[in-house]
Amino acid sequence: MAFELEFTPDAWEHLQGFSARDRKILMEAIDTQLRYEPYLETRNRKPMQDNSIATWELRVGQFRSFL
Repeated sequence: MAFELEFTPDAWEHLQGFSARDRKILMEAIDTQLRYEPYLETRNRKPMQDNSIATWELRVGQFRSFL
């Protein structure tokens, strides 16, 4: 079962700060990593401990995405 990914307006605004190349890398990684098993912990995706900003961290090369 595929999950639907939804971005907030703030998330889109933050993505615009990246180059087109980096934005593409990030979007592809987010789609690949989160579309089918978003709650599975992996080497690049980990739950964060007691954080009010985000519950998960996704590592994409030098970038970190907080979900």
